[in-house]
Amino acid sequence: MDFLIFVISIAILIAGADMVIRSSNALALRLNASHFVVGAFLVALGTSLPEMSIALSANTQGKVEMAMATLIGSSILNVTLIFGSIFVFSKSTKIERDFFKKDALWLLATLILFVLVISDSAIGYFDAFVLLALTGFYILSLFEDRHKKRGEFLQEILQNALTLPVALFLLVGGVALLIVGAIFSVDSVTDIATRLHLDRWHSGVMMIAVATALPDLILTILAVYRNKAEIAIANILGSTISNLTLVVALSALATPIVFDFTVHLFDLGVMILSSLMVVAMVLTRSYNRLIALCLFLIVILYIERLLRFIA
Repeated sequence: MDFLIFVISIAILIAGADMVIRSSNALALRLNASHFVVGAFLVALGTSLPEMSIALSANTQGKVEMAMATLIGSSILNVTLIFGSIFVFSKSTKIERDFFKKDALWLLATLILFVLVISDSAIGYFDAFVLLALTGFYILSLFEDRHKKRGEFLQEILQNALTLPVALFLLVGGVALLIVGAIFSVDSVTDIATRLHLDRWHSGVMMIAVATALPDLILTILAVYRNKAEIAIANILGSTISNLTLVVALSALATPIVFDFTVHLFDLGVMILSSLMVVAMVLTRSYNRLIALCLFLIVILYIERLLRFIA
């Protein structure tokens, strides 16, 4: 029963996130916000809403380890399984546009700042404001490109066919679903972890992070087949940056995070190594299947280690 509740709550969470994204886009455009501003919101935040809801819910319930495991596990899957799938399933590994170099540098800056913030095993209010500042600068950097090719790219991901009443209804309903889905996800995973004798870290990585990543993986593969690989790349980079800055910051503002990250150096190392590989791949424009397969190998070995922990 707990597993069924978990599956249903994840589905509710993802549906809520989709409703919030669609309604936010429609409302912003109804209020005469530019297509670029709405597109920047999608790239910077959209795909992180499920992780954000779960992290906030888990952290406020005193389950800090589960919250951080969800964010780090999700980031690992973003830059290995999901990013690698773009070039494994793509007919062509040639990416025409070159504006992802700036995103790669922002991801590098995010990694450095995240490591500095967690170095004392605590994320307080000051750390949260620093992370929020980095998020703000990242979004501003998107705005700086509004007159360049990127503006055209961001408009490609916008679909606005909602009337104002429908948008408001979806926004309220989406937020409600996010809250309900997050609460039930955390509660059900806690019960499942108790039965399987799993700690909160491994239950967060193996269940919540994987469950929230699967829809992103499917959408990424579909984007590749529709020749929209660049949209998938933007979403992955933006989601990873958002996970390690905005989501962590909001969780710390809700309840300051005190957690010994040194216990999970292996997980942190995998996240940092795979993220650096993605940064190098984007900066050098070395988009090829060999590096993508290396990313696949990393996530396979990581999952194998997690499964070995259960055994």
